[in-house]
Amino acid sequence: MLLTVVSKGDEAAGIVDELHAQRHVGVGRIVELGGVVAGGDKGKDELEHAFGVAVQMGECRHRRAPFVGEAGASPDCLLVGFVAVRAEEAASTVGGEEQSAPVSNMSAHVHGKLSHSADCQEEVKTAMVPHPISGGGAGFIGSHAAVEFLNKGYELVILDNFSNSKPCVLDRIRKITGKDFKFYEIDLLDKPAVDRMFDECPEIDSCIHFAGLKAVGESVAKPLEYYDNNIGGTLALCEVMREFGCKKIVFSSSATVYGSSNISPLKEEMKTGGTTNPYGTTKYMIEIILDDFHKGDNEWAVTLLRYFNPIGAHKSGRIGENPNGIPNNLMPYITQVAIGKLPYLNVFGDDYDTHDGTGVRDYIHVVDLALGHVKAVEKILKDEPKVNIYNLGTGNGYSVLDIVKAFEQASGKKIEYKIAPRRSGDLDVCYSDASKAFNELGWKAERDLLEMCEDSWRWQSNNPNGFEQ
Repeated sequence: MLLTVVSKGDEAAGIVDELHAQRHVGVGRIVELGGVVAGGDKGKDELEHAFGVAVQMGECRHRRAPFVGEAGASPDCLLVGFVAVRAEEAASTVGGEEQSAPVSNMSAHVHGKLSHSADCQEEVKTAMVPHPISGGGAGFIGSHAAVEFLNKGYELVILDNFSNSKPCVLDRIRKITGKDFKFYEIDLLDKPAVDRMFDECPEIDSCIHFAGLKAVGESVAKPLEYYDNNIGGTLALCEVMREFGCKKIVFSSSATVYGSSNISPLKEEMKTGGTTNPYGTTKYMIEIILDDFHKGDNEWAVTLLRYFNPIGAHKSGRIGENPNGIPNNLMPYITQVAIGKLPYLNVFGDDYDTHDGTGVRDYIHVVDLALGHVKAVEKILKDEPKVNIYNLGTGNGYSVLDIVKAFEQASGKKIEYKIAPRRSGDLDVCYSDASKAFNELGWKAERDLLEMCEDSWRWQSNNPNGFEQ
């Protein structure tokens, strides 16, 4: 339970004394102690000491207590402390009913859930809802997920370094949803900056981790950069999350973790590993790391979402896939041929064991994928902490030429293409079994291939230069 204790001067110091005393007698009620505004030297010193004891006992999630105000502040200054205690002991910990009464009136967050005061009905849809943070939230998938979370009434904090996105995406999200959100331009490798963000946003209760480098070919050429960024950024983020007691994470993984030995349809219980490029290997390694977090500390709640091939765009045509340089993925390559930016599409291989000789993949509309994240967060906030793994795909396989034909139908544009040699590591067929997500999350992909192509074309035709106007 997360309590907000509000008091003044000597009274505040008395509360601190009580908490401190309880720690020394070994009652074990204090499990978390955080930031305060001190009401005089005695209150500050006592609380800081109690915090240090809690850290030493290994029962305090935060590693420090940030203070606001002057050390020698007037005794009339408010003292505000955040203390997590066992729910059944809450009243006694803060001095009984007389002290706990003002706490309930503050409608304080309790690990992402709502207080039950009858006079806060209007706030339920706005301030008093779960507060996820979205790392990489201005990118292709992250921006669409942000729209869906905001439309569902979530309060959202977005983090991005704009390495593969544009600042104008943020305004477009606001225009689509009619809602605002907090934003931080931060690189996950900059741990002090991530730390400051959490310090300024104590309401964050979960994380959706989209951030990372994602080009397969580039990862082969730059493995050091991919391991450093994707794994190092994840470790920095999770270290700060642990410091602030935020141990619920939804991770953007990939079907690449299944490697090349499994036969489609791919199921979550299949063996992973045997990845064919550094990008896929980083996803595989991060899955192992997050699973180990839970094994070492069962307060960690981890959901691994294994994406298949997201395409499409938001119906508004305001946001979509906007790759840097020559696209690495099939659909933006097709749309840039359709718009005249590229002369033709390279189809890598026409001798696969498929119905038309071209590789078969599971393409999913990015909005369906985004809604899968909403379902995952809903589950992770209410369930007991554990590790869950879900495929997010349609369960259908489409060849490269199937996509070309569907796009031509949707756009009325002829797509010129040339057959090129196979790429190393490409599989004949890769598609999902997404039944687990349906059974446990109540989620399934709703949008068909024609709609994916229509929305992709609407985005590209409305934004011929992407976000560069």
